[in-house]
Amino acid sequence: MYQFLAAIAIYIWVAYCLMVVARKTNTTKDWYAWVLIVNYYLMTKIVKKPWWWVILLLIPIVNIIASLIIFVEISKLLKKPWWIGIVMVVPFANLVGWGYLAFSEEIEVKLKN
Repeated sequence: MYQFLAAIAIYIWVAYCLMVVARKTNTTKDWYAWVLIVNYYLMTKIVKKPWWWVILLLIPIVNIIASLIIFVEISKLLKKPWWIGIVMVVPFANLVGWGYLAFSEEIEVKLKN
């Protein structure tokens, strides 16, 4: 029972942080952060990758490399150190990484749509 509650709490934390990151980068439809699999699409929209990157995120082993690329680009986009993107693939450290990206020093990013 406690594992289930912990999993729900972690999901809520990550989804909320992703939504905040989407708002910081002026990405539309930030509510996608709350929907499984669709949140991968939101991450690809944030870094301006094609939609088929979502498929890469679903393939074992390939997903680690694709995640690294996406997280490093999100870090750079938010003017944070690139190594924060590397931390994002480390279990439990990624919870701190999401918080750092979402809530550290407010930077509005102007992107061409």
